[in-house]
Amino acid sequence: MSPNQKKIVYFFVFITLQHILCIDSNFYIIGLSDADQKKFSQTIESGTFSCDDNSITLPITQINDDYCDCIDGSDEPGTSACGQSTFYCQNRGNRPTRISSSHVNDGVCDC
Repeated sequence: MSPNQKKIVYFFVFITLQHILCIDSNFYIIGLSDADQKKFSQTIESGTFSCDDNSITLPITQINDDYCDCIDGSDEPGTSACGQSTFYCQNRGNRPTRISSSHVNDGVCDC
């Protein structure tokens, strides 16, 4: 693989990882309350994530990858992959609320 091809691959890996995690430059993950952000910030620093029920530990790339790895659904706060999970809507300027994760990305504005 040529050096230019490697640069392109690294670029797409970075963009994909940023998309999967749904994070911005402050490591904000969508679907989480401010209180829950701390756990995910530690996850980003360590590169691994432990399910809330401690059943398994996952690589960071499996957070918000649209596949429910954790039985408790804690690895998918920003997707609809885990039916029993909830999505936190910040609703800045209004009251925050939680919706069923089944309503995430369904084409209807719930937040």
